[in-house]
Amino acid sequence: MKRPHLLVIILSLASLSSWSSTLNSKPHVSARCQDLLLELQASLAELGFSSPDDVFLNLAPEEPSITLTSTSKDSHGQTLNHFKKSSEQWLSQSRSNPYDPQGDPRWFIEILGHQASKKLGFALNPPHEITLPSLEAFTFHLARLNEEMKLLPNPDQMEISFYAQTRKSLNNYLENYIEQGRLPLATENLNHYLHDLNFHSAYLFVPKEVSDYSRELNKYTLQRHQSMIEQLDLDLELKKRILYLARLELVEALDHTTASYSVAMNRYNTQAKGEKNPKVFKSALLMSTGESGDSTSSPVDYSVRAFKAAMLKLTIELRNQLKNKEKLYPLLQTLAKVEAESIALLKTPSAYTPSFFQGFQSNRPSGLDFEALCKALTQKRLNAIQAARSLN
Repeated sequence: MKRPHLLVIILSLASLSSWSSTLNSKPHVSARCQDLLLELQASLAELGFSSPDDVFLNLAPEEPSITLTSTSKDSHGQTLNHFKKSSEQWLSQSRSNPYDPQGDPRWFIEILGHQASKKLGFALNPPHEITLPSLEAFTFHLARLNEEMKLLPNPDQMEISFYAQTRKSLNNYLENYIEQGRLPLATENLNHYLHDLNFHSAYLFVPKEVSDYSRELNKYTLQRHQSMIEQLDLDLELKKRILYLARLELVEALDHTTASYSVAMNRYNTQAKGEKNPKVFKSALLMSTGESGDSTSSPVDYSVRAFKAAMLKLTIELRNQLKNKEKLYPLLQTLAKVEAESIALLKTPSAYTPSFFQGFQSNRPSGLDFEALCKALTQKRLNAIQAARSLN
């Protein structure tokens, strides 16, 4: 393959930061490319599920629903944050950036139950007050909870934990999740802190089989992308950009997945109260295992979809920056050839054999049986948490 002279064109563009800002210019729009969002939403719509962004954009007010009034220390010396309701409803899409809608601070409590939640620093004081744990309090009590769950007749252990979000830690978002099962929780931005607690905390309850698979899936995909991109006969700067966008796609997919699971858990638990959405739980599980409505999806399929999304982002960046069609069209044709070559490489056998995936996919039930199994496993975990807390 003849080496394309793309570096000259890329260096003539605006800085990489301006590329990103072009994609993020529309408020309340996910960072994922709109075409892919529509494809994802179509898949989820078949399961009767709308993404969290859709729910909040249509139903929730934009002003914050709660205001921080004070802090205190619990009996273990951990900091608790006390809030008062400042809006007509608890649900809010208040944002400090396009990707951190506040959500509903009652979700964790409604999923786990009031008594068990109190032991983790969550407390609802009707009609207008709620207490939420600081990161330190949350992680402290989660560690104690895991120790207590070891003492149960049927021991359990939560694999997911949280760490303080910083700009540097976000750069290692995937590695933290893959290697340690850790997700970031904001400590400096109040709205983002509320978003992380409201949306991502309930991922603690995902069955071990699903979280293990999700971590292996991201590890596999990241390694496949890195190995494949190294083999491309491209300028170094372009390789770096493609790898960055491919990694960004995995981060955004993981962030969306963990958030969707929390929403699905809450809506699944409240169905008895009148909500009619029996398939929301299954849709979140399919996202956790890298699927989009297709029960035959494989890790290779997921790695290809993620790479296509990254290339689409790159195409949009270049199209927005290059107004000269005489330069743009040949470049887009070159990118299309690069994408075709890359996908062929992704589909070739790799040295990293995903035996874990083969076991997971061959042993699990399919369709609604898979959904029922995961519901049972999730409920088993909730029961274990509640039982462990009764040991206090």
